[in-house]
Amino acid sequence: MSKYDDLKVFELQDLCRERDLKTGRSKAEMIARLLEADAAEEIKEFYGDAPAPLPDGVLPASEAELEAADPEPAPKPAQADPEPSQPDFWVVKGGFTIRVDRHGKLDEKEHRHNLREVKEQAEAAGFSTYGPAFRVKDPDTQTWVYRINVR
Repeated sequence: MSKYDDLKVFELQDLCRERDLKTGRSKAEMIARLLEADAAEEIKEFYGDAPAPLPDGVLPASEAELEAADPEPAPKPAQADPEPSQPDFWVVKGGFTIRVDRHGKLDEKEHRHNLREVKEQAEAAGFSTYGPAFRVKDPDTQTWVYRINVR
């Protein structure tokens, strides 16, 4: 059991943001990222900026050996079928909604941009908009959601 297991999802997201880590939607993924960052930090504290030592009996390669090695480029991995993309919007009960991948407080410029964006996306998707756009915080993911009424 790690020190992160008892934290709520939004607390884990805050910790990830503080460390410039991705904030996934899965609690387990965020815990794994935080644990990996902790381990990397411990290694850096222990070794500092010096490279990690080589195992006993292993000597570093000379410049000539490095130049002579010149390995062939690794083959490119086969392209897997792309995952189906998540829709950028959804419509529920006459409301066209987009999620903004931004947590925490939005400044006024971002807010105005997102208000225009939801209206433009709704019209581009073929909906007729009416009334002003507005934002609410999604209680599940603690992200901003912008909506506008559509016909």
